[in-house]
Amino acid sequence: MRSNFLSLILFVTVVALYFSNAHAQTLDIAVIETSGENNTQSEIFKNEIKSLFEGERKVNFISYPINASEPPERAKTLLKTASADKKTDMLLVLDVAANQSLGHAPAFAKPTILPYVLNGQLTGLPI
Repeated sequence: MRSNFLSLILFVTVVALYFSNAHAQTLDIAVIETSGENNTQSEIFKNEIKSLFEGERKVNFISYPINASEPPERAKTLLKTASADKKTDMLLVLDVAANQSLGHAPAFAKPTILPYVLNGQLTGLPI
């Protein structure tokens, strides 16, 4: 059930972004992801986004790697850096720890998907 809800949120965000940037030929997505891991889940998310835009526009993923042992401040720095990039249209955070630390942000400068946020009641996150 939660997976379906997250998929729906992802779909709605991507569709909204599509219509807000209808003039653009390329969708640039900054991806904050755990470095050095062969992450099947990460590839599933990327492939799903690519398939949503197949034939409509090119999707370009810009990697912002994070080590699993880095402190939460590193995720916030990467988010700020990726958001400041004028080329970046949206952000996808595919690191579990980064999802938890960024989930407390009151707002984001650009559409940001945090698919690994744990139970809101348990973590106190506003989801």
